[in-house]
Amino acid sequence: MPAQWFEPLKNRAQWIWHPQAVAGRHDRLHFFGEIAVPANAATVELRPSADNRYILYVIENDTPRRLGRGPARSDQQNTSLDTYTLDVTPGQSLQLLADVLWLLGAPEMGLGEMHSTRPGFLCFAIFRDAAGNILHTTGTNNTWRVKRLEHLQWLVPGGIGQYHCIGAFEHHLAAAAPASFLPDNTWTNAARTGDPYFRGDQPYMSHHRWLIEREIAQPYERPHAFTNAPALPLRIPANTTQKLILDAGELVNAYPRLRANGGGGAGATIKITYAERLLRANTTEKRFTITPDAVVQGFSDQITLGETPYTFETFHWRCFRFIELAITAGPSDVIIDHLSALATAYPFEDQSAFTAHGEHESLMQQFREVSFRTLRDCAWETYMDCPYYEQLQYVGDTRIQVLLTYVLTGDPTLPAQSLRAFDRSRLPNGLTQSRFPSAEMQIIPTFSLIYILMLDDYLTHVGDEALIAELRGGIGPILNFFTTCMHPDTQLIGRVPFWPFMDWVHGWNAGMPRVHPDDPHERSSLINMLYIMALDAAARIYETQRAGAGNLYDARANQLRAKVREVFYDERLGLVHDTPVAITKKAGTQPILSQHAQALAALSGVLKFEESRRALKLAFDPQYLRKPGPKSKTPSPVTTDLKSDLIDTIDPASYYFRFYLGEAIAHVNLGEYFWPLLEPFREALARGSTTWPEAFEPSRSECHAWSSWPVYFLARHLLGIAPPALEDAQIRVAPLHCPPLSKVSGTYLTATGAVTVSADFTQSPPKIEATGPNTRIVGRT
Repeated sequence: MPAQWFEPLKNRAQWIWHPQAVAGRHDRLHFFGEIAVPANAATVELRPSADNRYILYVIENDTPRRLGRGPARSDQQNTSLDTYTLDVTPGQSLQLLADVLWLLGAPEMGLGEMHSTRPGFLCFAIFRDAAGNILHTTGTNNTWRVKRLEHLQWLVPGGIGQYHCIGAFEHHLAAAAPASFLPDNTWTNAARTGDPYFRGDQPYMSHHRWLIEREIAQPYERPHAFTNAPALPLRIPANTTQKLILDAGELVNAYPRLRANGGGGAGATIKITYAERLLRANTTEKRFTITPDAVVQGFSDQITLGETPYTFETFHWRCFRFIELAITAGPSDVIIDHLSALATAYPFEDQSAFTAHGEHESLMQQFREVSFRTLRDCAWETYMDCPYYEQLQYVGDTRIQVLLTYVLTGDPTLPAQSLRAFDRSRLPNGLTQSRFPSAEMQIIPTFSLIYILMLDDYLTHVGDEALIAELRGGIGPILNFFTTCMHPDTQLIGRVPFWPFMDWVHGWNAGMPRVHPDDPHERSSLINMLYIMALDAAARIYETQRAGAGNLYDARANQLRAKVREVFYDERLGLVHDTPVAITKKAGTQPILSQHAQALAALSGVLKFEESRRALKLAFDPQYLRKPGPKSKTPSPVTTDLKSDLIDTIDPASYYFRFYLGEAIAHVNLGEYFWPLLEPFREALARGSTTWPEAFEPSRSECHAWSSWPVYFLARHLLGIAPPALEDAQIRVAPLHCPPLSKVSGTYLTATGAVTVSADFTQSPPKIEATGPNTRIVGRT
């Protein structure tokens, strides 16, 4: 039996912490370790972890050099063990410094995207010779020194009236900061707090914080310049206050850096406020350029300066397009001689290309740049809902982000992380949590169905059957949960507990589909059709495992498809109702209709091809779409000769659910409706957005990757590049004409390599060319 990865680490290090740990205290500590390098050693492999977070430095020539940050976000039972490899010189000492943070408390104060059990730091040091043989392994123990940093206070972010889960902000008291990072008589020996446990070790007893190998790459860190950085040094005269707004040029996640000297005068402070956009003074009008009447509102850090120069950098990055420095000098001038930002994100590399030849070339290039930037800013150690407000990985958002990752980067690593994370979030009722990792549980049952779609997406785009085999056992419990919501008389899913979110639509209660007040079972066609899509995905996944293994789910899907059509399809209108047709007719009320129902009817197969085309055309007609509310938007008109006096209004889809509308119109070859779906995106670019917003105005967040779906549409549908088919590995190319984008070309990624396609629909017949591994041009059906 091969040795486990952790065998060389067992019994070589302990978790350590300050000997005077305070229960419930938010803490930040420095640990220092000095290790003798053994004879013949050529390299050392450092394997650190922490609860919650660490920054690891190696000290070279009395100067700390940062190696990295971690551990990768995970959950209470799975703690990432990171790896850094250094060259060493025998006979010398290896000096390590770890800056470790522990935040625990309410989600608004603690790191809500992280689990925590108890504070701790752990680091192994594995010395190897030039041939790679292990010479010696050691690590953290009670010989390491520790110091509590007393110059930091934690600020609860707030004051902006929006839900957020982003951890604490910081107040630095410069006068109380340690003079040196090296140990002196104010340091003490660390206390051992427990042995490390490794996932997969035996005996495999119940315990928290099992160590796993890091599953993802380290986020990159690189300088990011402000477009209007002031000349340095910047001097603020004594007894004055000045405000300076800095523009990063685009939304970015970065560690702000500042060095300032208050001259020792009492009362010298700097308040640093971060914002995604500016506001016109005394209004809610958004601004994306600095004007005299522009103000900054957002979360803030603070510095109280002392007598000597102080270097400020936040432990965790901040999200911003704009930063305001409010500088108040005391009796002495304040001098700022350094000001910069260190941008960070998951190291995605955009390997795609797209050109819309003609008048829209520049616009579509902006689309690509903004979409990739939005994906980048919403990915760090996990995918994120939005970097400014909610650094949490939600299933609904992540599905779209993962699809973008497949076609833009070809890197399945972060998608695999997300699938494992959601699987680890599973609850006794079979459902996944809606967001994970998360210290606070939230359950959105519809997102568990989307998780099954994500598994199908991964199998289709990546073809990694091993990961699917690891995770597919969770499919059945999810689907079985929804059978408990089915009434035996109706044979349909009725009321779903928890939060069955579908989309942010004005007039819907917390984003849940509307139900008819006279329906005692609260049946929704949307939830039933999403369930059908999950059944179809489950059937495909199991059929790949073994012929016939998907028959059970296939049969259940076909049975429910027929029932949904019977209960919700109105042949007079040619539309699927959100609620049962018979109840609407009996009550004499207007039908409850949405774009969502027509999209899901097409994707679930409830409607046939021509029926779906008619339903979607009606769903796009502006005369029927409900007038825009705070979170809805009527698309630009598309000419149609379909009319109905029986339709009152149709609820429109948001940025998010337009992804499913896009999939639906592609499914039935209605490419002419893609351009109208992009209207709010064009409006966002005209406002000056550098990332896509969360919702139609007024939008909380200016950066939400679920809104980047059009770039996936360009690859998968407009250029028509399908993933390699599982049965024969062929990449079938079937471009979809989406006027006015009539002459297009581009390159996108698949699991077997890049595919380049050009399509000229101005010619008759259209001229289609494609190059790539095992690529074949096919017609659209």
